[in-house]
Amino acid sequence: MQNLNPFSRKTIPYDRISKEFSENDGGSGGQSSSSDPFLAQKEKHEDEDDFLRFKHLLRLRSLRLRHACSYLFVALLSLLVGLILGQFFGLENDIDGYLTPYGSTHRNIRDVVWWENKTFTAEPSEESEKAWMSVIPIGRGFIDHPVLAPKQMKCVSVFHELHCLHGIRSAYFRNTYMLSKTRHQLAHLFPSSRSPLNAPNDHPHMPPTPFVSNPYLEEVLKHLPPAHLNAEHINHCFDYIRQALMCAADSNLEDLEIDPSDGELGADGWGIKRTCRNFKAVFEWSEKWRSGDSDGIA
Repeated sequence: MQNLNPFSRKTIPYDRISKEFSENDGGSGGQSSSSDPFLAQKEKHEDEDDFLRFKHLLRLRSLRLRHACSYLFVALLSLLVGLILGQFFGLENDIDGYLTPYGSTHRNIRDVVWWENKTFTAEPSEESEKAWMSVIPIGRGFIDHPVLAPKQMKCVSVFHELHCLHGIRSAYFRNTYMLSKTRHQLAHLFPSSRSPLNAPNDHPHMPPTPFVSNPYLEEVLKHLPPAHLNAEHINHCFDYIRQALMCAADSNLEDLEIDPSDGELGADGWGIKRTCRNFKAVFEWSEKWRSGDSDGIA
């Protein structure tokens, strides 16, 4: 009697499997897709669709790549332009608003017109001295700054230049006043004196200016001349201002006019439009970073 084992693995002989596979393959061979026009046409359409989809994907990829390159180019160009503009327009603001001597011109003031201000040209008086002192900031232009002057105090040049100009002016009026006063006194003490101080007028068409006492200068002359009015300092100031003018090299163009008194062609510099540095900004910056609270121009 045959032993039955329901758990035994059923096996199929290899030759039987091979035979069944061959029969199935042969049975389906007569129905191949190549012999069916409908299936062939369907496969052709599918291939075309696949090609079109692939072509579309390539086009999208190429378009995205071009867009990416365009964005990258614009970004790099913007960065370059920003760096260039930063050099020209941001340089003067990079240290607390400091106007660098070599900075760009965008912070200049245009269409400034100069007119004579006789307060600054008149003989020394309380009014004229206040006017001169008004162009010097508190601290007199001496500054302390963590970046620009980290180790020792420094001075802003324009206020040194104004100090020197004021010194020359003070020495001039002091000496001319003393000379005029001496001539006036000698003329009354020695009417017939042949002293050079009382020499006849060399220009008869220009009558001598009568001496007028100046109370402010009279008070000044009671004291010894300050150190900044000695000859050595005045000589320094002449050359210092010369070099300062050449350093600034003001290139504004001035109109020429004929002087009606002598017919000479010349320029007084008044009444024309100029482009100027922003003195007010320099003044305010110097006052902000001042090293002390001293004032005055002398």
